[in-house]
Amino acid sequence: MPVVDRLGSHRRRLAPRRMRRRPPSARVHGRRRKQDACFDGCRAMPRKLACLCLLALSLAACRTGPNERTPEKTLPIEAPLPPSVTPGEFLIEADKLDTWNALGQIAVRTHGVEYEGRAQIMDLYSLRYRGVAFMALTKSVLLSDTIKRTTTRVTATTLDGKPIDSKPVTEFLALLQRELPAEIESVRAKQAAQKKAKTKGKAKKKKKK
Repeated sequence: MPVVDRLGSHRRRLAPRRMRRRPPSARVHGRRRKQDACFDGCRAMPRKLACLCLLALSLAACRTGPNERTPEKTLPIEAPLPPSVTPGEFLIEADKLDTWNALGQIAVRTHGVEYEGRAQIMDLYSLRYRGVAFMALTKSVLLSDTIKRTTTRVTATTLDGKPIDSKPVTEFLALLQRELPAEIESVRAKQAAQKKAKTKGKAKKKKKK
């Protein structure tokens, strides 16, 4: 109801201040709304993160696709150069013919060595050892300031006459280097005995005449 004061102005009667507060039910509903808003925000956060992760993965896939991988660099494989010298060849202080004869004796009695032929004019033997075919040669070495005595080079080549780098051939040359000195002495002794026997035979024939 309006109230007329002494000055004649109307004033509207206001309810006490405490009566203008919201009822308890409204306050409870307001708190629940705030809590629901907080929960909704918390629920929305993982969704946002998931969307961001998917966006990042899609961008990465667009940048480097499976067909756009850079090929790995492969270094070219260089073929080994052919040897310039046969590994295992050596020098021996002996006559070329004596060395050649001794080499043939060793090759014939060595187990695993197949004797295929020889050529004295070319100072070689055609051999096969552990499946590898090669030629064993004896070559005279010229005298020089460092070589004062008769010396022979013992080496091996392929069937085409080129230096050979093969483990079986190297092992055979090592065997020759060990056994040739004694075998050469044996060959010389046999040759001396043959010469002596021939000389005695000629002397006997002369006496009979």
